[in-house]
Amino acid sequence: MDIKLKEVIQQHAKKTLTTTELARRANLSRSTVTDALKRPINKTSFGVVTQLLLASNIPLESVVSHPELTAAQEEVRFLNQCSLKGLTIMGIKFSTPDHFWKTRDSIITSIYEVTSQPKRTLMMLISNSKNTFQPPQ
Repeated sequence: MDIKLKEVIQQHAKKTLTTTELARRANLSRSTVTDALKRPINKTSFGVVTQLLLASNIPLESVVSHPELTAAQEEVRFLNQCSLKGLTIMGIKFSTPDHFWKTRDSIITSIYEVTSQPKRTLMMLISNSKNTFQPPQ
């Protein structure tokens, strides 16, 4: 089922705007706004979607971010992408069962290590690593 941009805006906006108001705030033509609101969100230009969300005072992150999963939920999601029969993990084929199991176990361990830390700490680490990378001493 394709979700229309109009439905997303109605769900997230605190105040409903007319097509004319949206067009004026987003600095787009009314025909562009009308067309975008009728179309599925995934078949509308990212730039137009972004402008209309901002014009509606809807943060882009609130629409595109996924709910946070627990480590156990992430593990299940990951395991659903593994096949012992085909020795594949997320579509990547392994040459031996030993390589398969070692990789699978390593990834699962990483899932629990990462999700056990508070989100704020993780965000800080990610932010710092983008700005400056210093090898361990």
